[in-house]
This record gives sequence, C-alpha cells and structure tokens, in this order.
Amino acid sequence: MSPAPRARISAAPSPFTGKTIGRCRIGRPIGRGATATVFHATYLPLKRDVAVKILRQEAEGTAEARERFIEEARALAKLDHGNVVRVFDVVEEQGYLLIIMDFVEGRSLREALDEDGPLDPEDAVDVARQVALALDHAHAARILHRDVKPGNIIVRDDGKAVLVDFGNAEAAGEVGDRKGTAHYVAPEVFQGKKQDEKSDTYSLGATLFHMLTGEPPYEGQSTKEILQAHEAGRLRSPSLANPEAGIPKELDGLVKRAMAPARGYRFAARDFAAALEGVVAAIQSGPRRVRTRKPRTRGGTIQTRSAGPLVLGGIVLAAAVVVAVAASSGRESKPASTPAPPTKVEKAPETAAGPPEDHPVGPGIEKRAESRAARDAAAEKALREAMELAARSGDKPKAVADRFAAVASEYAELSQGRRAKEEEKAWRERAMTGGERESRAAAEKAEREREIREREEGLRRVAEAVADLRFSAALGALQEIEPPGGKHLEWKRREERLNLLIGFVEMLEEGLQGRPVGAYEVRSGLGKAGEKIVSASGAGLALKSPAGERILPWKETKPSDVLGLARRVLRNAPEPRMALAAWCWETDLRAEAKKEMDTALLTDRTGTVPGRLEELFGPEE
Repeated sequence: MSPAPRARISAAPSPFTGKTIGRCRIGRPIGRGATATVFHATYLPLKRDVAVKILRQEAEGTAEARERFIEEARALAKLDHGNVVRVFDVVEEQGYLLIIMDFVEGRSLREALDEDGPLDPEDAVDVARQVALALDHAHAARILHRDVKPGNIIVRDDGKAVLVDFGNAEAAGEVGDRKGTAHYVAPEVFQGKKQDEKSDTYSLGATLFHMLTGEPPYEGQSTKEILQAHEAGRLRSPSLANPEAGIPKELDGLVKRAMAPARGYRFAARDFAAALEGVVAAIQSGPRRVRTRKPRTRGGTIQTRSAGPLVLGGIVLAAAVVVAVAASSGRESKPASTPAPPTKVEKAPETAAGPPEDHPVGPGIEKRAESRAARDAAAEKALREAMELAARSGDKPKAVADRFAAVASEYAELSQGRRAKEEEKAWRERAMTGGERESRAAAEKAEREREIREREEGLRRVAEAVADLRFSAALGALQEIEPPGGKHLEWKRREERLNLLIGFVEMLEEGLQGRPVGAYEVRSGLGKAGEKIVSASGAGLALKSPAGERILPWKETKPSDVLGLARRVLRNAPEPRMALAAWCWETDLRAEAKKEMDTALLTDRTGTVPGRLEELFGPEE
C-alpha cells in the first residue's frame, strides 16, 4: 500500500503579507514560533528569495524576547558555514524587528521522519556528520546551539543538511536556562549545571538515534519521566530498537558515546564528525534493507501547516516551540494531519544566485560598520576619562573603582571594557579597610573549607558509583570536583580509567552470552547452590537455577567477585584486559591490576598498549 498523501492545512492569514519592510516584499508565512513568525519574502535589490523572521508585536514589549531575538541574529552573524543558515541583515523598520536570512528549500528532518520513517543508516550518518561540522563551526566561535533536534535541521533534495533556529543560542561555558526539547536535551541542561559544547553533541546523538530508529531515544508518559530516563542513561542500542535497518555495532557505539550521561566520555563535534565518516565503510559492508514507510501515531500540540510547496527559511513549517523543560508537555509538538486527496505540488522557482560569500550584501552592512567604529571610539573615550579621574582622585579609590566598573559594564565585549575591569579590581583593593580585608580573608577560608568538604563528598560518590559499576555516574561525579587550577595528571588518569570502564559491564555481558558461569565457581557463597550467572547488566548479575531467575545487585558482590568472573569470560585482548586492570586499580586491587596490564602487553599486536597504559596508570606502571 502506498503512503497516504500529505495533508494541507492553510496557514492563518497575516497582515504582513504584501507589505514592504526592510527592502523585502513579505510573502506568505512559512513558520511560526513562540515569539516570531518566518515569512517567504523577496529581497528587492537583488530580486532574491529570502526568509524574513519578524518578532511579533505581542513579544516586542517583552524585554527578554527582544533581547533573545537580537542575540540570535548576533550569533548567526558570526557564522559562515555551508551547513548553517546564513543571516545577512538585521533591520528595525516601521516599528518591527526583522532578521533577513537565506531561503532554504527542503523538508525538515522531523517531517521526513514523520512521513517516511527512519532513514537508511548511511543517509542518517551523512546528515549527522554535516550537522556535527556545523556545530564544530559554531563551537569554534564559542556559540552553543542548545536545541539540536530533527525540527531544527532542514534537508534539501540534494542531501545537504542545514542547521537552523539559533533562538536558544548562548555563549559556551555559561550556566544557561533550562531550555530545550525534552526528547533530545542533555542531562546537565535540565539539572541547571554549566553547559558546554558536548551538550550539543548529546542532542545530536539523540537526533541520530531518532534518524536510525524512527523514535526518540527515550519515551515516557510525562516530561519528568523522559528527563529521568536521560539522567539514568540506560540507552537501547539503535540496532536492537530497529533490527531490520542493518545498523552496525560500530554505529551503536558512536550513538551511545555521544549520549553518555558523563560529558567527559562524549565526542567533541569535530571528533563526532570524523567518527561518523569512519563508520560508513561498516555500513556499506553490512546487510542492506528496503526502506518502507513506518506508520506511526504521535501525540502532541496541534500546529498549523502553511499551504504551498515545501519550502523553509530559517525555521521549519511547523516551527519548533522552544519551551522551558520544566514547563514542557513532554513531547515535541506535531503538526496536525487530516486526509486529503493527492494534489500536485508545483516546484518552487529557481532562486537567483546569491552574492559571493566574501561580499555579503545587505542594506545595513555599512551602517553596522559605522556603528561598531562609533562604539569603539566611545569606549576609548570612557576609559580615558576614567583614567584621568584616577589620576586626579587617588585619595578617593571607591569613586574611581565605581567609574571603572561603569565602563566595564557598558563595554564588556570590548578590550576597553576588559581593561576597565582589571583597573576596577585594583582600585577596589585600595578602597578596602582593614576590617573589610579581615572579612574577605574569613570568607575565603570558609570557601576553601567548603570546597574541601565538597571534594570529599564527591570522592565518596565516585567510590560508591564504582562499587555499583555505574561508571558514567562515577565519571560525572569526578568531573564535578575538578581540582582548582585545572586537571592535574592523576586526575586526568582517573578520568581516562573511568571513561574506559563505561563499557565494562557490556564486556561482561558479551562474554556471558551462551556461556553461563557457576556462581560457586567464582566464589563459594556467591549466590545459592546450583545458581549460574547467565548475564550482566547495570542492575547486577542475573542468576538462574531450576527454582527460577533473580538479579543479584552489584552492591551485594565483592570486587574480587567481579575480578573472578571477568577472568573467566573476558577475551584475551588488550582492550578488555586494560578495562579489567582499570577496575582492579579503582578498587585497590593493585597487584591484580598489574597482572592484567601484563596480559594486555602480551596480547598487543599493534604496539599501542604501552602508551595507553601510561595514559591510564602513569609511566611508573
């Protein structure tokens, strides 16, 4: 049976259609978000199709919405990459704020998944690789996208993927608000922790899972359940979720690493792109499947779909609604769909060739250059006046510090603002009284004591997680207590050991497949008489006997039990033996760890084991 024809739902009429704003003749709306609407438009000087994003008037009065709208434009203006939608002007005219950007023709990845089902693995990898390159470019500019998902990726007919909608973007390293889409958001985002580049690659990993399987990685009856699943990190392998797709194990591993709860184990965007490129050969050598549409019914908020050809610009037809995770309804909203007879869709006319990449065109370019020069001159003047005040009023350090603080605040993004900040610190120090210095010293001492307590508590959490074989949690706890002044060598080695151990339980499970081990063979008193260990999981060991099957939690085992089992089931190969050595090291079985290092060296066929052992345990071992 052929797939049902696409439904058409007319877009609500817009008062902007037919108007000329910012030298653009506004056409039909092609997308709506929480605070803005995107229109297909014609840029009149070049007779060129563009997309124009207009901040709606009800949002204009909201300072936060206006500021975020401008920040989106600033973020995009810093980027120039073939897989990122390009902004070439920002205009405020007739009381409206507009972003003028490239017009991208194609379908959103979300539409493709809803209508056609999961992608072929090779196509999914190609899309993910392109988005990873787009993220790498953004991260190099210190910009986080913070809402990577199928709804924010447009795929053109020629296979090119374009990352859009930077309305949630933030500077890297900041503790951003808890915004995102529940099915794709990294745990640290909704936990309110510091976000970094690997928060984006987690979301890309979740998007890749969706492309491979046709479903998001975690499901739940509520947003809370979905977020808890992200936090627990018990991810199904895509090859098990969609066994007919021919997904190789190598690709399973990439998805799991991208979505590791512990950030230290995740890919950077550039490394993710390289790894995806490297897995193509495994896909091509595996079994191929005939792609069929996967019927699915999905709940969610009803969105309207605009009429006409499938053309998008900047955001998708059913615009992604970026909501605070705490207020999210649980699933990314879906467009409404009603049966309709097949209709012929006219192809959109070819667009005129755009200007060369190194010669951006837009009515505000010269004005922006003039504005930047004027701001730089104003900052230089403000800093000079503050320095003159300091020279005249050395006996009034507080007043001088306040003047430098005002300059630093007003021009924080410029070098003059940074210089003013340094001067402010020096003058604040001069302005302090003896009593204030004593109070500061006491506060600093209390802060050091607090850091020591937090470090001790963090190390306790690491030890507990290791004992329970929850290595992702152990790595996360370790990274929360990164030593002041940066990572020292032993801290880095422990991070490497925990990274390696994240796959340790899976190694045990693989070794137990079809080869059960008697519990009493491992240790007399482990389990009950007649029980055999048949599998291993995050919950513990599965013990089976004629009386039934049960789970023995890891906390009820001893480190020597895990060692005895591992020596019976792990392959004699460098990686498993180095993982077992790392386990012994973390549980203070140092002599046994050295035996496993020797085994790893004996099985080395590539000459890489000595260097790897040094990374894990240090040169002395």
